[in-house]
Amino acid sequence: MRVHGWLSQGLVWGFTAVVSVSALPAQATPLGSCLGFKPQDKVVIVEATDVGMQPDIDAAAFELIDSGAIQTLALLPTGNSFDNAAQKARTRNISVGITLALTNEGQDKLPWRGVLPPASVPSLYNSQGNLWRTPAELSQHATENDVRLELNAQIAKARDAGLNISHLEPRSAFWRANPMLTRVYLSLARQTGYAMITALGDMPLDRQQALNRNGQRAGIITPDTASSLVSSANSKTADRTENYAALLRRMPAGVNLLFIRPALGTPAAKAELPDFPLRQADYTAWSDSDLQKTALRDRIRFTGFSSLQSLQGKVNNDTDECLMQAFNQ
Repeated sequence: MRVHGWLSQGLVWGFTAVVSVSALPAQATPLGSCLGFKPQDKVVIVEATDVGMQPDIDAAAFELIDSGAIQTLALLPTGNSFDNAAQKARTRNISVGITLALTNEGQDKLPWRGVLPPASVPSLYNSQGNLWRTPAELSQHATENDVRLELNAQIAKARDAGLNISHLEPRSAFWRANPMLTRVYLSLARQTGYAMITALGDMPLDRQQALNRNGQRAGIITPDTASSLVSSANSKTADRTENYAALLRRMPAGVNLLFIRPALGTPAAKAELPDFPLRQADYTAWSDSDLQKTALRDRIRFTGFSSLQSLQGKVNNDTDECLMQAFNQ
């Protein structure tokens, strides 16, 4: 029986149930092999996220892309500097991810609205005219129609900006806030043909691997794991390079996504970004050639999202054979 083809509501809800309840036993997924890697290869995509939010974030991300230190970046269509970031991406003729945002935790220093105004999607806005601060508030108020309209408007804005889109990802993992948001977000894989990020970074890597295997079986082409370097209030930014090297070593065989949040150390960034020290430390860490050398010594293989996007297209067109055969064995 074909595992994937049309991404039915039943398959999407099957993924939802596993995310909500318990994980399958962890094991390597067939994704890496279907992308041309060996089963034992540890493959990593390093992505600068939040691009289009603030100019110093944008400058740092594109500098890292230009130097080859990272493989991709994701633009925020609702961000205040999106137009400038989109122009930089077009100039470089690179593929980028799109961060879909239905919340705004930075209500004061970095406020942003959705692409559609409150009059068009009223359930997505609070009484101050901002997007809801948290996924929990979004879950309580949002209607499915408004969610679909806004997500489609954000994707359309990115397309209209001339961007070559490779994947979609959810800001603040909003898709996990309730079953409706889950259903709408995951359906975008079939609707758009883009690879998807599930953003299960709060879970251990082996649990993510098991859950994303189930998503891949449903026809949602997503990396096996997604991580970021979480820091406590007592963490030292000077340790960032060493901590990233350790995180890369802990990643399992398969395709792993690593989110970073770099920013230049300017007075404007310091004034506007609440987590400025860690963002500056991310920029410093990934500008360090020693981190690149350590990754190579540890036999890390780096890749981008183009091959995942291509595989998603094959799944949607029912022309994929590799994953189908792997999941039917």
